[in-house]
Amino acid sequence: MRKHRNTYITLTILLAALLLIIAWPGRVPYTISTYAKVLPAREWVLLRDNNGMIASVLRDNRSGAVHSYTLSQLERGAAMSLGFARLQPNTVIETGDTVAWAVSTDMEYTMATLRGSLAVAEAALDAARAGEKLPLVEEAEQRLLYAQKELEEHEALHRRAEGLYRGQHISEEEFEVSRNRLEMLRINVSIADAQLSTVNSGARVEEIRQRVEEIEAIRGEIDALSRRKALSTYVSPLTGVLQHSVAADTLCVVNEVHESVLLMPLRLSEKEYLTEGAKVLVHGEHGAGDHTARLVSTGTDVQYLRGHAVTISTAAMSATPPALPRGLLVPCDIVCDDVSLSVYLVRWIQGFME
Repeated sequence: MRKHRNTYITLTILLAALLLIIAWPGRVPYTISTYAKVLPAREWVLLRDNNGMIASVLRDNRSGAVHSYTLSQLERGAAMSLGFARLQPNTVIETGDTVAWAVSTDMEYTMATLRGSLAVAEAALDAARAGEKLPLVEEAEQRLLYAQKELEEHEALHRRAEGLYRGQHISEEEFEVSRNRLEMLRINVSIADAQLSTVNSGARVEEIRQRVEEIEAIRGEIDALSRRKALSTYVSPLTGVLQHSVAADTLCVVNEVHESVLLMPLRLSEKEYLTEGAKVLVHGEHGAGDHTARLVSTGTDVQYLRGHAVTISTAAMSATPPALPRGLLVPCDIVCDDVSLSVYLVRWIQGFME
């Protein structure tokens, strides 16, 4: 009888405590403990495969998206010069710095040839605009000079014939022949002069047009070759720290220095307690102290880790302290909104049992 009474008292006390916990209006702080992987907010990777294909990849670790992915093929026989090879690891690379470029002897030879052809074509255009004579123009000028000379000679003969005709030393028929020939020679001069004007203007315009078209064609080839050359010049799209890689296909990695992200696996059941902007306390190794980050994403894709459904949440911090090397797994606590005492105890019991 006494034993049953003690059991009743115990159950009564537990029930009262449970009711008190449920009815208690106060709220208690709640944190979620997990581990986070430290990564740069953005990273730029330059890769090369065995077929001479170069891949430039800019990855955003905050969103998990690839911002840009560029492929370029090295020219056959091209040599690649790595500008960053002279730099030490952890050197800061600024946005716009050229870190690598490919040099093709065939491309350089073609470019030099085109530039030489362009210089020749521009000189020919200048000469045409300056009025240098073409063979057709020179021939027309010679015909005009011959017609003018022939006219001058016959004018002198016609003046003599006119004097003889007035003195009645030659017949009217002979005088008419001389006068008709004079008119014919004058017409010949006019025709030769018109032909010279036509040939001169037509040839000059046509030659200039051809020279301009030739120059435009050469410049188009140079521009196309310059664009191909630009694809073989690799410029850092961000300001970051240069990292050399031991991987054979990785030429270089540039990690952003101004911001880092933390990737944290969290159980799906804990997602309802997370709010964007929540404080994340990152605990440094070997007593290095805590660092603060902010939750920026709670993740949507569900994965399984050790039999538990989890989502990958992301936090951001303004920079990476030296005590938190990139790629390191560090313990951290997410400071959630305050919860009721009952919720806190339930979450504590679940965590203890798991």
